[in-house]
Amino acid sequence: MIRPPLKHLRVPIAALGLLLGAAFAAPASAAAATPASHSAVPAVTIQQPTLVTMPTGQVVGLSHVTPDSKSHTYTFKVSAPASECASLAKAYPKLKAGKSCENTETIYVGPKQMHIRKATAYAPATVWYTAVTSDEQCSVLYRCTGWHQSVSAQFEFNGGWVANDYLDCNDSGGIFYVVSVTWCGTWNNGATIASGGKMNAGDDFNISAVVKSIPIGGSHATRIWCTVDGQLSYTTPY
Repeated sequence: MIRPPLKHLRVPIAALGLLLGAAFAAPASAAAATPASHSAVPAVTIQQPTLVTMPTGQVVGLSHVTPDSKSHTYTFKVSAPASECASLAKAYPKLKAGKSCENTETIYVGPKQMHIRKATAYAPATVWYTAVTSDEQCSVLYRCTGWHQSVSAQFEFNGGWVANDYLDCNDSGGIFYVVSVTWCGTWNNGATIASGGKMNAGDDFNISAVVKSIPIGGSHATRIWCTVDGQLSYTTPY
């Protein structure tokens, strides 16, 4: 495995609430980072991790996560899909739509590692970096016991390009739900500054259950974004 088990790392980050200012305020746009050459240390504009919100106030992810020399874990609530909340409300009348209908998301970011290829008679020295990360979503009810689904990935980057060289979408399950991964892959893998400067890796999955003879289900997605200078963002589009 490229990451420690999340159950040993799940630590809530109350500090994220302070980063929002006003409740569920939209995150500020990231300042432009200065790309480095293929043989230089990437220059990254350091920003604090910030919750990603929709205009309606729904939390859908985390942005501005910059790997450093230590590992970090972030745990927060994300809005569940409206269709899932509606079916849950039928089975559990006390569970109201809105803030009470939220899944738990836990993000792990490993230390950034530097790699150096020495110069030869045919090529100059090259420096690049790797970062491992995972993004786990867990159910509104019973947290990860009800259902859980995790994406683990490793990215390589050097300021000029970014690529995914490891992706695992198979860590899923639950005792009340069936979790079905319908897609696992990447977008813009091997991105350069000219091709947009960022890529993503992730999956699409469905969850389903029957509670009190009421079918409960929803479609989910996980996307882990990485830029050429190694800045990470996480979104749960649906």
